[in-house]
Amino acid sequence: MRPGTLLALVLVVLAPAVGRAALAEPPPPAPAAAPGAGPPAPACPPCEPYPCCECRKPEAPPCPPKAYGTQRFDENWRPCLCLDPCGLPHWTDRLKVVGLTRDKALWASVGGQARVRLERWENQGFSSAPEADDDWGLLRVRAHADVHLGRHARVYAEGIWAYQEERDLGPRPIDLNQGDLLNLFAEVASPVGALHGLGVRVGRQELLFGKQRLISPLDWANNRRTFQGVRAWAVEGPHRVDAFWTRPVILEEGTLDDEWNEDQALFGAYYQNTTWTCLTWDAYLIGLWRERATYGGVTEDERRITLGARIDGRIPGTRLDYEAEGGVQFGSFGDGDVRAGFASLVLGWSPCWGRAKPRLALGLDWASGDDEAGDQDVGTFNQLFPLGHAYHGYADLVGRQNLLAAYLHASVEPVQSLQLKAWLHGFWRADEADALYHAGGGVQRAPAGSTETFVGTELDLTLEYALGRHWAALLGWSRFFPGDFVDETGAHRTVDFLYLQVAWTL
Repeated sequence: MRPGTLLALVLVVLAPAVGRAALAEPPPPAPAAAPGAGPPAPACPPCEPYPCCECRKPEAPPCPPKAYGTQRFDENWRPCLCLDPCGLPHWTDRLKVVGLTRDKALWASVGGQARVRLERWENQGFSSAPEADDDWGLLRVRAHADVHLGRHARVYAEGIWAYQEERDLGPRPIDLNQGDLLNLFAEVASPVGALHGLGVRVGRQELLFGKQRLISPLDWANNRRTFQGVRAWAVEGPHRVDAFWTRPVILEEGTLDDEWNEDQALFGAYYQNTTWTCLTWDAYLIGLWRERATYGGVTEDERRITLGARIDGRIPGTRLDYEAEGGVQFGSFGDGDVRAGFASLVLGWSPCWGRAKPRLALGLDWASGDDEAGDQDVGTFNQLFPLGHAYHGYADLVGRQNLLAAYLHASVEPVQSLQLKAWLHGFWRADEADALYHAGGGVQRAPAGSTETFVGTELDLTLEYALGRHWAALLGWSRFFPGDFVDETGAHRTVDFLYLQVAWTL
């Protein structure tokens, strides 16, 4: 039996069982200990079904923030400004609220991150060549300063330096940068964290929307992704609308040589609604203009619009959660038309099994492919600028283009701050006339006339440990088992990827 068929059968069998278990009543409480029996064992934390939907109540921002953000300029340190610095939890927090004038109308926050990752690969790109077995180290340093001028204006600057140890197959663009600006913008807005107001930001800036399926700073890369342009927003209680017009920044290896791409423009509007405690939903329109784009061996100018929506939440009265996102793409490619789409569905269950906080999930993905190569009508979905690494295997061999995928996920926290996670992925091409694409959006393997659609399976295992807000460690192993399509179209060795990452964040 094919691995893909086996995976589908597992999903069909598992889904009803998960639903029945989630709806079952919790077990009765344990009886009280008899007199003289000694102190009772520590009680497990309460585990109740998710409550009914209610209107979300605004919460005062904490000091310090609960965690450092993926985008550091989104952190709100203003609540700490008027506190006694000696009363802050950690000595590094004093660097977050540095008064530059006596009344602290002018103040600054500084921070950064140092991250090192060791990677070991076997059979990169399914190849058996000697240079396909390799190991190397990655080092990245980021530093930022956030200067506030009163309550409504600020200037934010963040630099990055990224280094890759020599790689036999040559350096990757996402890994090297001898020093450049990741963010440099001026902003005028309502106070950070305000429930009502407007804002505008101009300059170099990272973008992140939703669950990063389409637009992300790509933190996994040693050299993060950024853009140049303008972003404006309006906030009214649980409603937020962002509008942006930007150009992607071309990542170069040298010092202060990153420039924006004049052949591409990324623009659009993104709406977020957080009215209810049990769900959030988004809607968006994203445009991508590209000069000299290539699909199926044809190069033309691309004008593409993505219209999509996303929803996620918890089902009241159960221990089930869900997320769904999908969209359509339309536009032009030379004299031809663009007609494409994608859909993603995740169903999760968090059973009451002691303190371990287990979660099981089933995920399904589809992204359209092209049914006829060589013409100017394009059916291949464009994944834009995603965090593809998070969704289709940590080996990054598969991207969200011409794809059918399913996965099973399990996670558990055996002790506090230590998480074990596992994924089992199955991948197929959505259309046999189109290529297999990798996580970066480029062609991983041309169709080469093959009618096989099964690409392969991937097993991912990770161990994550967080020591407070500052230290984090990640150990992972991935193995990709090639399927019939890879076997027919070229090198088809099993790929192994082992890595260890440690980061310190200030």
